[in-house]
Amino acid sequence: MPAFPNLLFVFGDQWRAQACGYAGDPNVRTPNIDAFAAQSVNLRNAVSGYPVCSPYRASLLTGQYPLTHGMIVNDQRIRGNPASIADALNAAGYDTAYIGKWHVHGPRRSAFIPPEDRMGFKHWLGFECTHDESILIPFLLRWPASLGMEAREVKSPLNSPDVMPTMLGLCGAPIPDSVEGCDFSPTILGEDEVDDGGAYLACYCPFHQIKYNTGGRDFRGLRTVRYTYVRDHLGPWLLFDNEADPYQMYNLAQNENLCAEFEAMLQRKLKKLNDPFALGCQLLRKFNVRMNEEWGDMHYEW
Repeated sequence: MPAFPNLLFVFGDQWRAQACGYAGDPNVRTPNIDAFAAQSVNLRNAVSGYPVCSPYRASLLTGQYPLTHGMIVNDQRIRGNPASIADALNAAGYDTAYIGKWHVHGPRRSAFIPPEDRMGFKHWLGFECTHDESILIPFLLRWPASLGMEAREVKSPLNSPDVMPTMLGLCGAPIPDSVEGCDFSPTILGEDEVDDGGAYLACYCPFHQIKYNTGGRDFRGLRTVRYTYVRDHLGPWLLFDNEADPYQMYNLAQNENLCAEFEAMLQRKLKKLNDPFALGCQLLRKFNVRMNEEWGDMHYEW
């Protein structure tokens, strides 16, 4: 494997995995992405386990889950001082840069981001906020020197906190001890099949468009290669067979045996991540988050 490959990671808000030409969607035209996909490894079960702007970015930057980095709703700051992906790459001899929406600098959305709050990125063209819909996201990885030029798929579910350790693993850079995500680089390189027990899904506290009074609820769940399982505080809520039912039209939550199997898997994941599945209101108090009752969102300023 070549040492220190160049790394360019491009991501956007509200981009469903299905909304690409290479994924078979006739409603979109993405010729350049399709050409890229024809030469890439497609992680077809990559997910954003908590598909919300700030929490996703915090997990991407730190390799941690929201209950650790503290970003359970938008417009907060990352708690503690975790090593970032930029810190790790800088230590390995890389020159790092961030361009685009930042959204992890607290409630002032138009604020200038001072150098000490850029989490180690040496070059900067970022801004705090502009303004996710579904958990399944597009994730293509092109690296001709090590992965070749032929399109292929990796089915292992890759979650947001897994991106940082996986990229560091591919770059040959050390992974900080503070990282909670899993390194899937051996799977991508075809060396070993990594199994992390499914991608962990969560809504820690419904807010914004999905607040409690519009049907939102706290939940935890898993996305495996084949199934999506979700439970709320009352028990199993959603269970879909994504191979037989890719549009998730038929809820299988009445299948007690299958739910019991996934519930056991989920409980193992919760234990591993030290997640007691607390109520959203309890987490808001724990992280000292003050919500705007009218909007169901955190207080912020432009």
